Amino acid sequence: VDWTVIAGNGTVSPERSYTNSDGQTSIVWTLGATSGSQSVAASVGSISDPASFSATASSPSVPPAPRILVLHYDGTTVTTQYIDSTASEQLSSVWGSSASNVIALGTGGSGFELRYDGAKWSKTSGTSIGGPVSSQLSVSGTSASDIYAIKYYPKYPTSPPPMTVIIHYDGQSWKTSYTYAPATVWLTLH
Repeated sequence: VDWTVIAGNGTVSPERSYTNSDGQTSIVWTLGATSGSQSVAASVGSISDPASFSATASSPSVPPAPRILVLHYDGTTVTTQYIDSTASEQLSSVWGSSASNVIALGTGGSGFELRYDGAKWSKTSGTSIGGPVSSQLSVSGTSASDIYAIKYYPKYPTSPPPMTVIIHYDGQSWKTSYTYAPATVWLTLH
């Protein structure tokens, strides 16, 4: 049996198949990327009219890709712990003092903070120090009450010069710890 795609730009594999003792054969028909009616024909040399098969392809409704996605690997399985497809921010750094105190910082807007308490992630604006446009580039610390983060302000507060700010979390709130004005320096905490 010879198989030919006659509408829809799909593919068939194999293009030629052979029947079994019951006269049956099969192929894989992959529909083309275009929505609408598609068809394939099956012909046998001694039969003048090919058999045709049709299908209708439709575009799937694809949800937006997540902007913020937190995955957890427990040594065996990867699970999704937090997902936000509406956010305009992105995660840039994560650090934790324990399994019940993890912080992830992001970029975009005024920056944002995700906190993990051992059971769930919560989004806050806890590091919103300074101007409305910042990127939180890095986070590190020694304990739940001694955390440092680096924020980069391309324009702070409303005009140049750009600056990099180190902020400190004392267990209660974030405070500016150090300010560095030249924009050509990118600091990273380790």
